[in-house]
Amino acid sequence: MNVIEEQTLATVFDKHAQLQAALELVYDIRDPVMPNSPLLRAASQVRNSVRGLLGRISDDNVEQISASLDEGWNALIPPLQAFIARQRLVGAPSSVDGDCEHFQGIPQFDEDGLLSPGMHHASWDEFVARFGHTDRRFRQSQGLLAALINLQEAGCKQAHVGGSFVTAKEDPTDVDYVFAPEGLDLSKLEPMLDRANYLAHRQARGHFGIDGGAGDLQYVRSHLQRRTIFECDMVTLDDPQLAFLGSLPRSRLVGSIALDLTQPLPPTTNFSPFGMWDDVATRMQFCGRF
Repeated sequence: MNVIEEQTLATVFDKHAQLQAALELVYDIRDPVMPNSPLLRAASQVRNSVRGLLGRISDDNVEQISASLDEGWNALIPPLQAFIARQRLVGAPSSVDGDCEHFQGIPQFDEDGLLSPGMHHASWDEFVARFGHTDRRFRQSQGLLAALINLQEAGCKQAHVGGSFVTAKEDPTDVDYVFAPEGLDLSKLEPMLDRANYLAHRQARGHFGIDGGAGDLQYVRSHLQRRTIFECDMVTLDDPQLAFLGSLPRSRLVGSIALDLTQPLPPTTNFSPFGMWDDVATRMQFCGRF
């Protein structure tokens, strides 16, 4: 090859490396709620279109491969930059000491399938109508309801729900919740709901399909209302290939649901302890039997 051809080849390899770095960043998004989002669709299409390209490179097709890489870049980068920009708009502050805004009712999901930041107060009927719309989700809601009924009987007045269950995710793994401990009569509390009773509490996820325990509003703010954007141990923030994106946000604020337990709760419908999952293997795993 002459010097010009070597420079062309080097440019192609640089384009490929930068595109691969951007693809890796997309696949490092933590637990994406919308698997059919424009960004993930673009990433899948680009990955398939550039797979094995460099292995087929020759003097005859180097310009064609370079054009294919440009096409992939132009398809992937705009939705990636738009995604990052949206997360920056609701970036999580470094301090969680302040209380969040309170709203009545449940808002629509944003473009990423998440609730807008804040504490959204809702009745149980509103909650289950919004988030129990599939068979699996309804079963999970009934597991939460069984726990809430016991908490209510023990004197609990408010519970908070967050995590993937209050997103647009089709199949959330479990229900993340926090309950206010003020005024609670521990003698009436189901041991599985008491974090202090470790051996019993570790069964709560299997029995009720829930994960959580007592906590104050600061705990709600720092856990239920903060969502990691990228896997912290996988993203290289100083990767020169990604420098054009600027500083990447690590987490963002999301909304949680506040449930008033001073109001009557309905009885559970076909609640099946240890039956919150679709298959036996998953159920046994979360029951601590593996």
